[in-house]
Amino acid sequence: MEELDSVQFLSVKNGTDRKISGRFHGEDYVLKPGESVTMPVEAAAHIFGFGVDDKTPALHRLGWLTASQHAEVAMERLSKLGFEPVHQVFELETERRSRGKKGRRGEIVDSAVEDVEDVG
Repeated sequence: MEELDSVQFLSVKNGTDRKISGRFHGEDYVLKPGESVTMPVEAAAHIFGFGVDDKTPALHRLGWLTASQHAEVAMERLSKLGFEPVHQVFELETERRSRGKKGRRGEIVDSAVEDVEDVG
């Protein structure tokens, strides 16, 4: 998988045949079979052990690991989940100024923009 240092959200796909529920920082995440849910990387780490070497705490929270002999079954279920980075794209809107807009103190501000001529 690609470098995830700058990724803040993941799309998690439930490839199992059962609904999966988890909670992180007061937010409930419910993944129905075959569906994907977007969540913060930290939530995926807490709920599923994403990016964490020891997945035991997450498997216990999910209820998939009730005894050590169930570890192989729990890891098999975990392997049916898909994790894909979600790249956020933000569009910044420039502040629009119009002639006659009021300033901070109520004065009229002339905010006309001069055209720049392309020299070339």
